[in-house]
Formats: sequence, structure tokens, C-alpha cells
Amino acid sequence: MKKVKKKSSGWRWVLLVLALLASAGLLAAYLVTPGASLPQVGEGDVLIAPGEDGGILLSWPAAPGGAASRVSLRRAGEQAFQPLGDFSENETSLEGDALSGKLSIRIQSVTRGKNLLGMDRELVSRQAIEVSVQPRNLVQPALEGRTGSEGDLHLSWNGAGGYEVSTVEDGLYTPVCRVNGNKAIVRFGEGGDLEMPGEDQLVWLSVRAAYQGEGYVLCGPYAQPVSVDRTSLMGNVLSLECRNLGERLYALEWNETKGDYYEVQEWSAPDKSWETLARVEHGGQLRYETGLLRSGSDHRYRVTAVGAAEAVEPGEVSFRTEISTKYATVWPVVDLDFCGDEELKKSLGTIPAGTALCVLEEGDDCFQVRWKDQYGWVDSRFCLINLPEYVGDVCAYDITNSYSSLLAVHDYPLEHITGEVVKGFEGIRMEDGTFLVPYLYPSAKKLLTAARAAETDGCRLRIYEAFCPHEATRFLCDTTMAQLDCPVPERGEDGAYVFYVPPETEPASPQEPDAGPVLPPDETGGEDQAQMESTALSESAPPAEEADSTQAEPAPQTASAAPENRPTYRSVMTDGRFELPGFLTPSVSAHSQGTALDITIERLDGTELEMQSAMHDLSWYSAASRNNDNAKLLESYMTGVGMRGLSGEWWHFQDDAALEAIGLSKYLYKGVTAEGWTRDNVGWRYRAADGSFRKSTNITVDGKQYTLDQEGYAVE
Repeated sequence: MKKVKKKSSGWRWVLLVLALLASAGLLAAYLVTPGASLPQVGEGDVLIAPGEDGGILLSWPAAPGGAASRVSLRRAGEQAFQPLGDFSENETSLEGDALSGKLSIRIQSVTRGKNLLGMDRELVSRQAIEVSVQPRNLVQPALEGRTGSEGDLHLSWNGAGGYEVSTVEDGLYTPVCRVNGNKAIVRFGEGGDLEMPGEDQLVWLSVRAAYQGEGYVLCGPYAQPVSVDRTSLMGNVLSLECRNLGERLYALEWNETKGDYYEVQEWSAPDKSWETLARVEHGGQLRYETGLLRSGSDHRYRVTAVGAAEAVEPGEVSFRTEISTKYATVWPVVDLDFCGDEELKKSLGTIPAGTALCVLEEGDDCFQVRWKDQYGWVDSRFCLINLPEYVGDVCAYDITNSYSSLLAVHDYPLEHITGEVVKGFEGIRMEDGTFLVPYLYPSAKKLLTAARAAETDGCRLRIYEAFCPHEATRFLCDTTMAQLDCPVPERGEDGAYVFYVPPETEPASPQEPDAGPVLPPDETGGEDQAQMESTALSESAPPAEEADSTQAEPAPQTASAAPENRPTYRSVMTDGRFELPGFLTPSVSAHSQGTALDITIERLDGTELEMQSAMHDLSWYSAASRNNDNAKLLESYMTGVGMRGLSGEWWHFQDDAALEAIGLSKYLYKGVTAEGWTRDNVGWRYRAADGSFRKSTNITVDGKQYTLDQEGYAVE
């Protein structure tokens, strides 16, 4: 019988492969759920806390991505987990005695979507949170609260272990912190645990036991809450801080304390008292901005709480501002080019010598200023700068020639000089008692170095004279010269000095200075140096009848009888061995060019160090050859920065190097004033010669009209 050959089975394999591929495709379509990925469980502890009606409140870490949570429980005696349900929120309540025995909890994350076949699909996380909770007897604590000295709330309760502190509002408990032990401090305010309550608002707080298990926290019942209000939280200690805002602007900031409101006060050294600057109410920003302060000025502020039932210690700060020329007053010592650029090449005009200007910016050897409503630059090397607005409180100032001159001959007053305002100094003392103290800017920088050296020794340099107009120099020299051969005055029965007046003559009156030809400055500032240095000054006893004090009272114009055997001013001044030009000169003084200082040393409390004579004692007692240790200390400060003293006056030092560096040969004949435009961080104001400001008015300056507001600022 013939065998039949079977057909190939290859097609069967092809069909099998196609069937398998189709099945895999269907499986993939079933498994793939677009827009959904396998969820993850959250991180953290499961929280088990007492619920209502003896049940428990169960909460757990929320799953990322908003996935739902599938919760399963296994109670004591059960072998398998029983599903509790799926929850969109991460908490639920369990009724009954769920914690009567050991309880195991499993939590998985679940997401849902439609697969590629359009069928509903459920994705369950591979990981699960699983904890085993051992029941514990967590009792309700008894809570007490009290406010601390810093305004914090101190909580305490009975019990031990871990506890959770929460706020309570409308039945909702919000955790604040967890602690171990039975005490906690809740801090209110900036940087604390909670914000300060508002006015008439109560904050309620409670505490409950919080036992930390493995992966869970088992909580007990909340304690009866305690409340605290804003007033109770305010402490009794006011902490004041000062912030430097730059450009000599400062802000004071402090914490809230008990009291009705706050007063910001500044210490007034002349009055030795606190002056109230502002009142700051509760509830707002506890901050006070000082406004622009003078360069190098010392300040002491405090903030006090007013109306507190119990004492609140004020907060206090002290500081010195940085040194800066910005907004300082300067005067050209010569007619000076007003230029449109910092290189001082493009001239816009010429500013007359002695014009008061306000520094807006400082460049290399130049100041930006405003003149005739234009802005430009001047050479700062030829400018006098007002020392109190630049050096500030690094030095002290007492320009006595502006209100009661100290110039005398070894305690004997000079008629028309001692106790008087010296001609040329009328515009130096301001309405508020401060002084204009002009001094050449290059020399002022050297003075600052010397003053800082004195401060390191616990001392301060005290300036009695800087710039002195030539008209004052001539007046002092001529008026003193006219009295040299007169006998020194005697004290009358009332204690006042009585000047000798020759019979049938009128009392001497000061001669009007004659401008005359300009005299070149001599090398010694008017002193006959060679004569002084070659003369051995004797240290003989002073005249038998001396004044009782170093500062004489103003002299009345009363004639005395012709004295017998009384010394003359000349004999007291020189002891017969040198003349008036050793102290006062008719020629140009370095004071008139702004490079000389009459200066002494004081302690930081204002007590002057004792020298061998009084300040401005025009006599041989003031000679540098008689310098005591204090005068030698002063000399070391001043010569240490390159200044030179005079052999006839322990107090006089001048900066010859500055004159030589800029080739300055001219001087100011008339005195300077403060009158002119001045600026601060707010705006421009027009200052009168006495330092006061024109306010609430219209003024015309250089042909242009300006409106000034109630604070004196020009209205734009």
C-alpha cells in the first residue's frame, strides 16, 4: 500500500505565534493605564488618638500625587488583615474598643484610571505602611500656663514621656510642637512658634500624651485648654536694636512689651536729660527711623514703654555715625572755579571766596556742589570744611571768640576783647548753641587722624579756634597793642575789673581794621621765632596782684584813679623780653588761611587736662618751653600728623605742609556765615546766617523764587 506524505506544520507555528502576540497585546492593553503610574505610600508616622464615643481617630501620612489610601486592620486573635476601605482623605474614625488589644494597621496607596481597552483599572502600591500598636494607658494631663519675662508662654503638666502641644480653635487642634517631659515654652512673635494674638484675641492651647512607637504615635486625651491674650504675652524686657541703613541713616527696632505705647527718646548731653522724639503705638511696626545724622556724631537712644502696670526696663543703644563729607558745609578760601566735570576742566563760572556751599558728593580732590541753581564741581583742596559736620564728635568745640573771648594777659582782661564777641566772629555761633568751625579740608583729614589717636588714650581734642578772618586778627592785634603800656586793671568792690583811663580822655575804643595792602604770610604765623627761641624765659613769680580766675568777666568802661607801682600789660605779657607779635600779628596768620588750630585736650567726660597756663593766655607763661606733660602729649598728637607748633603758645598748631602742597598764599579777610542752601536726605532748605531755616514762606535767591514748606524744604 502506498504511503501518503503529510503536509508541513509550519503554518501552525505561524498561527500560534500570531495568537500569542495578540494575547500579549491584549494583556498590555489591559495593564497599561495612560496618565496613571504605580502610586507610592507617604512617609511619616501613623497617628492613633482618642476619638468620640470611646473610638479612635486614625490618621496617616498622605500619599504623594493625591492617591487614595487603602486601610486594612488586623485585631488581636485574627490571622489575616481585613479591609477597612479606601479613603481619599488620610484619616478615619474607628468605633468601639479598637484598642482593647494589639492592633495591626496596613496602609497602601491606590490610584484608578482606564486602560487602553477602556476598562476601569486599579493600581495598588507595592509598598505598604504596616505598624503593630500595643495599647497603653495614656491619661489626660492637668495643664497650667503662665507668661514668662520675655513674653513667652510657659506650659507645665503632670506626667512623663512624650507630649504634643496644640492650639485649639473652634474644636480644631493644630500641633505646635512635641516635647519630652512635662514642660514646654511656646514663643510668640517674629521668629517664634506662633504669631502674637491680635487686640482682644485669646489663643487657646492644650497638650496630650504622645507615645512614640515603631512607625506610629499613640496619643492620649487632650488636657483642658488654657488661654493667653496679647497683653499677658508682652514681657517686661524691651530689647532695642539699631540697624545702619547706610548714608548715615539708622533705624531703631524693638520687641513688644507691656504698656500702652512707646516713647523714643534721645540723650541730650548739654541738658543731661532724655528728650522725647516720637510716640509709637502698639499694633503697628515697632520701628523708628532717625533721619540723616551728622558725620562722626555720637548718639544715645532709648525706647520706653509707657503705662505698664509693672516696670518695663527701657531698651538703650549708643553708636557713632561713620565719617563722611556728604552734606557738610564748605567755603572756598579763594575765588574758585565752578566746573562741569570731576576733572575740573570745564569752567562754568567762578565762586567767590567765603561762599557757603553744601557737599553733595566727593571725588578725587573735588566736591560736587550746587551754586546759583547749577550743579558742578570745585577743588576740595581749597575749601574750608565745617569740622562739626565732618569730624563730628571725634572732637569737641568751644569757639569762645564768638560769644565771650578768653583772650587775656595772664588772667588780666583786655578791654574790648576779654568776655566780648570778637569782630569777625559774629556769624560763628549758631542759634542752637553749636559753632561753625571752618578748617582747610586737607588739614581736617590730618586732624581726624590726631583726634582718633587721642581717643585711643581715652582723651578728646577740644578746639577753641580754627579759621580766624584777617579782620579779627587785625582787630585783636591793634586793640591789644593800644593797651600794652597801660597798667593792668584792679578789681572793684563789686569784684568787677576796673580799667585805668588817663584823665581827660575817653575810654579807648577798638580801631577799625584797615584792609590796606595784602601782607604776605610770614613763616611763623606772626611770631618772632628767632627772638623767642634765643630768649631764655625766666620762671619768675607772677605779679603780686593776680586775678582770681582764669576767665575774667566782661569789663565795664569805668575809669580808675592813677595806679601807683602797678605792672603794665607789657610787663606781665613779656617780662620785658619779647613782644606782642609772639601771640598776635598784624600780618597774615595761618588761621586766616584755615590751616591753624588753637586746641587742647579733655577727658571724655569733658574735663580739660591742666596745662601750664589757661587757653589764650597772652603771656610768657604759655611758652612751649614750659610745657607740662599734658601739653607735651598734645604736641605729640599734632606733630605726629605733620603739624607744627609755636614756641609762644602751647595750644597753637598749623599745617604748613598743606599750604605748600597747594601753593596757597591768599587768605580770607571777612568771616564766614552759614547762610545758603543746604541739603539732607529729604531735600533742600535755605539756612539763615544764625543756622535757623526759613519756613512756610517764599524766598528769592539769585533771582529765582522758591516756596518753602512748614519744615523749610523747597517745594519742587
